[in-house]
Amino acid sequence: MIDTLNLTDFRLLLVDDDPFMRKLVMRLLRSFGVTKVTEANNGKEALLLLKKHKFDIIITDWLMSPIDGISLTQKIRKDKNGYTNIPIILLTAYSDFKRVTRARDSGATEILCKPVSPACLYQRLQSIINNPRCFVTTANYVGPDRRRKKKTFLGEDKRSSKYNIPKGIVKDERIDDDHVMRSMQSQMDRQQTLFAEISTSPSCSKE
Repeated sequence: MIDTLNLTDFRLLLVDDDPFMRKLVMRLLRSFGVTKVTEANNGKEALLLLKKHKFDIIITDWLMSPIDGISLTQKIRKDKNGYTNIPIILLTAYSDFKRVTRARDSGATEILCKPVSPACLYQRLQSIINNPRCFVTTANYVGPDRRRKKKTFLGEDKRSSKYNIPKGIVKDERIDDDHVMRSMQSQMDRQQTLFAEISTSPSCSKE
């Protein structure tokens, strides 16, 4: 059964200094049924908006000025004004182990590598909404539990369904679906490998 999210009532804050990228992500969110999206040009604007409005999810780019995505995430996690626990999806053009580790340790809930694909973004939203992780507060870290529970799957292999993105949710006749899905699968395989390696690192052992 396809798990279709009802995102109508979710309030999202989209933070990116690139108008084109904001437009692209906004288009995807609209196709998912998201109707309440507020945009910010950078982390500084985002922090001002957080003081005035309530949001359910934040999607932010990494490289921005004057406050980048990592600094924004850290400031949110350390804040005492009631929005510390907001799920944060961090967008980055880099997928190397060092950068993914840094993003994870900043308190990001999910990390999504560019170029942003419909299925990968939808899967991150599904993970945040359907499988929320407990929040951890220690002397050195504030954020979602960095250890992801591994589940033994005993049923039929249904990976061909790709992350349960509903058919027809994004329509673009210029896109070669087979090529896009192969690219998305490759991207997700790479990210899952990184997360698996990171989740077993010593820094997670005492949380």
